[in-house]
Amino acid sequence: MVRPSEMDVVIVGGGLVGGTLAVALAQQNFKVAVIDRESPEELLKPNLDGRTTAVSYGSKLIFDQLGIWNKVDHAAEPILDIRVFERDSPWAIYYDHRDVGDVPMGYIVENRVLRQGIFHRAAEVSDHLAWMAPTSVAHTERNLEGVVVELADGRTLKAPLLVGAEGRLSPTRDEAGIKTLRWSYEAMALIAHVSHEKPHQGSAWEVFQPQGPFAILPLRTCPTTGAYRSGIVWTGSPDDINRLLALDDAAISAELQDVFPYFGAIQVSGKRWSYPLSAMVARGTVDHRLAIVGDAAHTVHPVAGQGVNLGWRDAHTLAEVLGKAKRLGLDIGSKSILQEYQRRRRVDTASILAMSDGMVRLFSNQSSTLSFLRNTGLGIVNQVPPLKRRLMRHAMGV
Repeated sequence: MVRPSEMDVVIVGGGLVGGTLAVALAQQNFKVAVIDRESPEELLKPNLDGRTTAVSYGSKLIFDQLGIWNKVDHAAEPILDIRVFERDSPWAIYYDHRDVGDVPMGYIVENRVLRQGIFHRAAEVSDHLAWMAPTSVAHTERNLEGVVVELADGRTLKAPLLVGAEGRLSPTRDEAGIKTLRWSYEAMALIAHVSHEKPHQGSAWEVFQPQGPFAILPLRTCPTTGAYRSGIVWTGSPDDINRLLALDDAAISAELQDVFPYFGAIQVSGKRWSYPLSAMVARGTVDHRLAIVGDAAHTVHPVAGQGVNLGWRDAHTLAEVLGKAKRLGLDIGSKSILQEYQRRRRVDTASILAMSDGMVRLFSNQSSTLSFLRNTGLGIVNQVPPLKRRLMRHAMGV
């Protein structure tokens, strides 16, 4: 274990993005410290987070490079096709992975499994990585020479660079004075696992409804019962979602059956989670000896399943930029190095934010004119193979 005093990079936040960045840097022999309020044991509790993540094929390639994917692939269900349609409309888009190659478009993995894989790999590179949890940051000072981080437990770290990866409420970002643009969708998402009569055959579905999009995502068959399983993301107004949360399993299953009858009898069981939906983009992702990644830099509506993939691309790019600077003997916390990271991530972030926000606003509008236009658009995309393949590769992150 490295001595946690003189470091190369201090990362505040050891979640899916911060942990991935830590592994990427440690693998390049950076001395890295990760600071997190929660211990790995706490973060791996089954009832903490019921979300599943759509890991794009591009993100899978990043995990391959980092030695993480082989620790989660046993629980990763391939996405072989994606079906997008508006309820009560004849038009739809059908994305088949075979249209762009012989690899899946992505994979559905439970967040807890992803954390397990990251923690496992972090332990393998612990000669270069100090995982400091549970603890928190008491004070930071960024000066000309570097960063001094004082922890709540009394320890002090020094490094050329500080990275904020604590999520959308990032204290590191806010204390640096980095401004953000935020908006709420005045909606919530209900997250749950379901079992169903018919196999999903690797299909992910996105159904647009007046109250908000509904997604059902393929999961691995239950290893103990053999039941077919999927994860759902059911969005609606806070009143709608709170009403669904209050229903018993039989009642909510009956409503789900009406929304999604395509897998036969369907059953919601177990714990349910809910989250408010909003979007945010930071006006900059770097400051003096500071970079921010993941949800600290941007959050998007889950409609396209791109949020955490965007964060993983942040981590991948920042690790590349810092690795190049290290090989050249440059100061990794210098303004020019950090601005290269910011420049390289700007277009991708803006395009994903615009796409996801545009989809929600277009399909949530009840205008008959817009309804005609969007359904015509779905039909056109489905009938123009080059355009459809381009959209597929964009969703795959390649």
